[in-house]
Amino acid sequence: MTDQQKIDVLHLIGTLSPGGAERNLYYLAPSMAESRLRYGICCLVERGEFADEIAGPGLPVFDLGFRKRHFLRTVLRLRKLLKEHGVTVLHTHLYYPGFIGRIAAWLAGVPVVITHEHGKTLWKKWYHRAFERLALRGTDLRLAVSQDIINLRMRNENTPPAKIRLVYNAVDPSRLEVDDETRKKTREALGIANFMVVGTVGRLVDAKSYDLLLEVAREVCDRKPYVRFMLAGTGPLEGDLLKKRDALGLKEQFLFLGQRRDIPELLAATDLYVISSQREGLPISLIEAMMARKPVVSTAVGGIPDTLTHACDGILVEPGDRAALIEAITDLIDNRSRMDMLGQNARKKAVERYSPGKILGEIEGIYEGILSSKGLRFRAPEGPPPEGNSRPE
Repeated sequence: MTDQQKIDVLHLIGTLSPGGAERNLYYLAPSMAESRLRYGICCLVERGEFADEIAGPGLPVFDLGFRKRHFLRTVLRLRKLLKEHGVTVLHTHLYYPGFIGRIAAWLAGVPVVITHEHGKTLWKKWYHRAFERLALRGTDLRLAVSQDIINLRMRNENTPPAKIRLVYNAVDPSRLEVDDETRKKTREALGIANFMVVGTVGRLVDAKSYDLLLEVAREVCDRKPYVRFMLAGTGPLEGDLLKKRDALGLKEQFLFLGQRRDIPELLAATDLYVISSQREGLPISLIEAMMARKPVVSTAVGGIPDTLTHACDGILVEPGDRAALIEAITDLIDNRSRMDMLGQNARKKAVERYSPGKILGEIEGIYEGILSSKGLRFRAPEGPPPEGNSRPE
């Protein structure tokens, strides 16, 4: 590779398929492509659905095709990519890209290594946590999307306060703008044109408490027959949740939509957004709902209470409180003016706090601060940016 193909900052992630960390990069991508810095994204496992949409001359996307049996080969391929492109900052997302990325970065002599913490990762065993404690010596900074995650990393992985910093998720408000005609067509296609719709988006896992949401839906629909629920997402509990839905007699009232790419359209079709989780970091789906001007009823977990102010731009209830969720939803759907007020306030806060330009500016300030502390700086661009839809040899 030539020096003209230098990349200042390489983001390493497992894939660019829909997910919270992945959508954060998806929303940041246009700002990265226009930045004075030169960015690239490398997918550890596979490119994913977002890759072709965001890749271009200003933002190359690579993939390594990682498989566990080829661990060493992947480390060496990533090391080669880092060295050939002259990467100054490696910015990893999620555990396994952070694990492999830091090993490759140390071998390649990358000056700055940053990890991005998007979730609580309560699944980590003692040896995962041991690696994180050891890896801190060669990690310049950990970024976290909520204070709740920061507290967890400090407590469980001995991360000192100076080594971890809060940086919110980004969501592009322009991507959530959907006109009334599209809302109408989406609702007609889903068979919910004449109903008040309560929606949510997320992985079908225990932490989301969708079994509780089904029970809430049963009670809400009994009280308000004109209400329908819909959930976009897939996950290991899908079969169990479908069985519970059918057992509760909610087949017509609670739509399971599977994995969807048309989140802006689904949010436009929604009247009220609900989060029933018992555990969260800061769900990007919450910020998307706020950007889409949706009133939100949510459990007060993780970084959500730092994002929503109760009765101002959302309604907060305690996790696991079935009765409180039911009352909050039924009270709101009978009060359109209050729903509109909450939605407008939510949009205003989200635009001020989570817009991609603002978030990327904060992150670039962090990069430059670390480089400056080491007596380094980014190099001025030389020549055209690299093309980038490739797999390194």
